[in-house]
Amino acid sequence: MNWADATILAVFSLSTIIGLLQGFIKEVLSLLAWLIAVSIAISFLGIFSEILYKSISYSDLRLGIAFSGLLLMSLALLHWINDLIIQSVGDVLPTLFERFLGGILGLARANIIILMLVLLAGLTQMPNWLSWKQSILLPFFQTTALILRNQLPIAIASQFSFG
Repeated sequence: MNWADATILAVFSLSTIIGLLQGFIKEVLSLLAWLIAVSIAISFLGIFSEILYKSISYSDLRLGIAFSGLLLMSLALLHWINDLIIQSVGDVLPTLFERFLGGILGLARANIIILMLVLLAGLTQMPNWLSWKQSILLPFFQTTALILRNQLPIAIASQFSFG
């Protein structure tokens, strides 16, 4: 186990703990926000990277900034909407079962977070690092990242490299 595996385990642990503390309803809203934000980032990546074309000449950097920017802006907006929904319903303490379900959804969110980090790493030389290749957990996420990469337009997908 190396630093990449330790980072993955840390993200899983932290996300699960947050899920346990927040409960099912908040985690459902959070998971939906992540899924919608990832969909928005992937759908508009080509358009947003073209907008940045004149400002950033390096295509890998431009794609990374476009993807990160779209993801973070979408997450911020969606989490704000989630807070409005929770405030309108009223903040109720979750039961033990709701906390358990929240922990499971926290694991799902951790998968999405790690997948996004692996996708972004595909724009760098990180997949060629020895520690990346020796990782026990990264191959599972890399396989899914390759599937997602194939959903992108060819001009953009060709920028991602996973070794």
